[in-house]
Amino acid sequence: MIPSMFIELLISVAILGYLYSTGFLSFGSPGSIAISVGLVVGALALSCAISHFFARRIVDSIFGFDSWSRVKTPVASRPVVVPQEGRLVALRNLTIESPADKALSKMYADALLSEGLKDDFIREKLRFVSLGSLADEETTAVFHRLADIEWERGNHEQAVEFLQRIVDKFPDSTFAHNARHRMGVLQENGEVSEKCSE
Repeated sequence: MIPSMFIELLISVAILGYLYSTGFLSFGSPGSIAISVGLVVGALALSCAISHFFARRIVDSIFGFDSWSRVKTPVASRPVVVPQEGRLVALRNLTIESPADKALSKMYADALLSEGLKDDFIREKLRFVSLGSLADEETTAVFHRLADIEWERGNHEQAVEFLQRIVDKFPDSTFAHNARHRMGVLQENGEVSEKCSE
C-alpha cells in the first residue's frame, strides 16, 4: 500500500541517518569495509522491520483500517433494521437522509403500499425515478407498476398516462412498443378513451 510504503521509507532513512551521524556506520579503513557492509545490511534490515511495524500502525490510525490481516474481505453493509412501531416514520426519515439509496427507497415504498398508502407509494416511486439513477428497464418497470395500481383503483386514464410516459421517455424502443400494446388493449376493451391511448 502506497502510504504505508512511503512512511516505511521515511522511517528507514531516518534510522540510517541517525546511525550514520552517530558514527556507527562510518567507513574507516579498507579492512573494516566487510564489517561496515555487514553493519549497514543489519541496520537496514532492522530499520525495515521497525519501520514496517510503525508505518502500518500510523497508516491504520490515519485511514481507519486494519492492515494486519492478510486477506482483505469486503465488509458487507449491514441491513437497515427498522423497528415495527413507527416503521413508516423511521423509513421516511432514512430516505430523507439518504435520498439516492435505491434499496431504502424500495423498502419505504413497499411499506407504504403494504399500509394501503398508494398515493404516497406513487409519490416515492416518482421521486426516485426523477433522480435518473435507475436503469431503463427499472424505470419502465416502475411506470408499469404505477399503471397497474391506478388501473386497480379505477383510474384508467391515469394508468394510461403512466404508460404514455414510457413511450415519451423511450420512443422507438421495445419499452415503448410494449407500453403502446398495453394501451391498445385497454382501448379495445373500451376502458379508456381513444385520445388517452394516442
